[in-house]
Amino acid sequence: MQKLGTVLHISSQSNIVVKSYLAPKLGKKSIVMDKNQKKIGYIYDVIGPVKSPYLLIKPFTKLQDNSELIGKSLYMKNKNKKMRDK
Repeated sequence: MQKLGTVLHISSQSNIVVKSYLAPKLGKKSIVMDKNQKKIGYIYDVIGPVKSPYLLIKPFTKLQDNSELIGKSLYMKNKNKKMRDK
């Protein structure tokens, strides 16, 4: 697993906003999980500059408690070969 970054907050559209260490490819193949390998969602969009990107994660299920992920690290499997590290 490769560390994506840290959850900053949950948007008004229920997307998870992550301050990322890299700019991965988009799509449903980019599955995002927590440290226990529980699938959280997929990368919906990458915003901001390439050197300091933010990721919008579309969760698979509606989050019950918005604060449960804030401050936590999220990860992605290393299947995605086209990533740009800082």
